Amino acid sequence: MVFNSIETINTSAKDISGFGPGVSSFLGGAMKIEIPLSDIQKDFAEENHGLVYAFLNAHSLDEEEFYDVVIFGYLRAVRRYFTEAGLKKYKFGTIAWNCMRVDLLNYYKANRSQKRNAEVVSLHVSLSPDGPPLEHSIPSRNEMMEQLEVKLLLH
Repeated sequence: MVFNSIETINTSAKDISGFGPGVSSFLGGAMKIEIPLSDIQKDFAEENHGLVYAFLNAHSLDEEEFYDVVIFGYLRAVRRYFTEAGLKKYKFGTIAWNCMRVDLLNYYKANRSQKRNAEVVSLHVSLSPDGPPLEHSIPSRNEMMEQLEVKLLLH
C-alpha cells in the first residue's frame, strides 16, 4: 500500500523553484505540495493504520464517508512524528488522533458554511400561509408578447 501526504506550505512563488513536479496547486498564498512519505514513514503508517479505523469507530463515523476526511490528518501525523523531534515525547496515537480530529472539525466547519446550507425553495409552496404558490407568479407563454419582443429585438 502506497501512502502520500499533502502538505500546505506558505510560500511565495519564487520559493517553489526547487520543488519540481510535485507542486500541485497554488491557492491564496498557500502552496499545496505533494510530498511522498519515505519508505520508513510508509512502513510506520501501514503498521499503525488501525488508528484510523479506531478513530472512526470511536466517533461513530461511517468509514466509507469519513475515511477520506481523516486519512490526510493521519498521514500528516506520520510525517510530523518523524520530522518534528519534540513530538517523540508523546505516543504516536496521541499525535495521530489530534491531527485526525482537526481535519474532522475542519470538514464540519466547511460544511456548515452558508453557501453549503442554502435554503431550498419549492415553486409549489406559497410564501404566506394563505397566498398562492410561487408557480402561479411565473408568467405563462404569451404568443403576442413573444412576437413583440422579437420585433423590438430585430428592429
